[in-house]
Amino acid sequence: MLQRQQVYLEVLPSQEEGARLEQQPFEDELADFYGRSRNSVGRLWIGILLGFLTNFVCVLCALIHGDIKLYFEAAPSQIPLFIFALVAVCIQSTSEELWCRGFLYQRLHERFPLWVSVAVNGVLFGLLHVFNPGASVLSIVSIVICGLSYSLLRWYTGSIWVAMGIHTGWNFTQNYLFGLPNSGLVSQVSLFHLDAANGVSNLIYDFDFGVEGALPAILMDALVGVLCLILAKKEGRLGELGLNRPQTMALMRRTEA
Repeated sequence: MLQRQQVYLEVLPSQEEGARLEQQPFEDELADFYGRSRNSVGRLWIGILLGFLTNFVCVLCALIHGDIKLYFEAAPSQIPLFIFALVAVCIQSTSEELWCRGFLYQRLHERFPLWVSVAVNGVLFGLLHVFNPGASVLSIVSIVICGLSYSLLRWYTGSIWVAMGIHTGWNFTQNYLFGLPNSGLVSQVSLFHLDAANGVSNLIYDFDFGVEGALPAILMDALVGVLCLILAKKEGRLGELGLNRPQTMALMRRTEA
């Protein structure tokens, strides 16, 4: 850790080194540095599990608080439909992640410190949902924090696949498992169904927008981001937030040496 902290003061790459780093994909550099691939199907499933757990906690809070009532209604014949739904959600969530935590994150990180990339990602992610049905100030704040946390998760793990997974797991769980609104959009097919006659909106659950528009979602997403920062601090990596990509790559090379 001390070695890593010391080289933060001397991370500006030479012109030749910067040109070489520009030509090598960022994920390849991370794979080289950590000694293993950071993008894999296994990391996708880890993200999906994390998305399920964080969403489940939010739904559980709403159930315990009495804001929603769910009833089970599904048949074995619907299994292929749920598999198709998971694939469709994965494609939709992945497209958002490739744009936000992929292209935008990467382009900004090329020229600006990482914290700028994280901040812009969070704000833009929230703005993308402004016109969703039932959007409110609290729901947009929640999604901004979600964008910040997913960006930090992508940074800490060095893998966009984890971000794809958590996004997929979250959306699939609330929309197709529990039948709740996903950013205001409701699926007609789900494992459980919401008893709409007993739905209540408050700080624990938003009847129109779903769990994403309430306090538990803000806390769970914030927890993901804070845990990334805590773990990064233990590893002496917080200084990376103040570096752009060429500087980060130079730091990794010098730490290896």
